[in-house]
Amino acid sequence: MVVKPQTFEAIADRYDDSRTVIPASLLARGISKILEVDPAGASRQKVLDGGAGTGQISLAFLQLGFQVTGVDLSSRMLSHAVTRCGLQSSFRAIQGDISNLPFLDKSFDVVVSHHTFDHVPAWHRALEEIQRVLRPGKNAIFIFTPGLMRSTPRSLFMKLASERGFRIGTAGAHKKQLYRYLETQGHHLEVVQDPERLSWVVERPLKQTLTEIKARAYAPFWQVPDNHYDNIVEEIEESIRSDMMNNVVERRLAYLEFWQVTFNGGKT
Repeated sequence: MVVKPQTFEAIADRYDDSRTVIPASLLARGISKILEVDPAGASRQKVLDGGAGTGQISLAFLQLGFQVTGVDLSSRMLSHAVTRCGLQSSFRAIQGDISNLPFLDKSFDVVVSHHTFDHVPAWHRALEEIQRVLRPGKNAIFIFTPGLMRSTPRSLFMKLASERGFRIGTAGAHKKQLYRYLETQGHHLEVVQDPERLSWVVERPLKQTLTEIKARAYAPFWQVPDNHYDNIVEEIEESIRSDMMNNVVERRLAYLEFWQVTFNGGKT
C-alpha cells in the first residue's frame, strides 16, 4: 500500500530528489535580467521568498547579494532551506502562510514566488498580502518552469486517473487562472522568456520518476484514493517495464519564465 501524504511536510526529505534543481547560473541570469542587479544596491534590498520550500530561489537571490526572508508552511521544508542557505548571514527562515504574512506593511523591495499559487487555496488573499508587504513602486516576481516536470510516467498517471474520474490538480490557482485574474484586476504584468538563454536539458531515468510517484512525491496526484493510486501505479509499471529494464533516460527541454507584476495600487 502506498502511503499518502497530505502536505509537503511528509515529502520534505525527498523533495529535491524528486524534482530537478534549476541550474543556479540560469536563475542568476534571469533574476539579473529582470531586476538589473547592482551588487552594491542589492545588499540594501529585502526580498521575501513566499513559499520558499527548500530554498532554491532564496539561495539565488542571496548569491546576488540580496537580504532574503523565506516563508513556508512546512517546517521540514524550511529546515532544508536553512541547510541550503544557512551559511548566508543575510538569510532568515520563518514558518508562515503566504495568505497571512507575519510582516508589517511595506516591508520588502521584492516578493518572489516559484510555482506557489497552485498550492494556496486562499490565493486571492495571498496576492493581497504580497501587495501589502511590498514597498511603493516595487514589484513581485513569479517564476515558472515549463517543461520541468513533464515525463511519461506522470502523463500516464494523469491519463489513467482521469479515466477513473479523478481530478488531477492542486488546491490553488493554476497558471492560466492566475494570469487572467491579474489582467482583469488591472495589474501590469510583463512576461519575460528567453528560451535560448534560460533553458536547459532535463535528464531523468523513467525508473526514478516512477519511484517518486510511488512515494506520492507529486502534489497534483494526492487526491487519488490509495487503492486506486496503487492500481494506477501498477498499470504504469507494466506499460513501461521494458523501458525501465533497459534503463531508459528521458530527456526534455525546460526553461525559466518570469512574470514581473506591478500592482495597480488598489485591492486585488
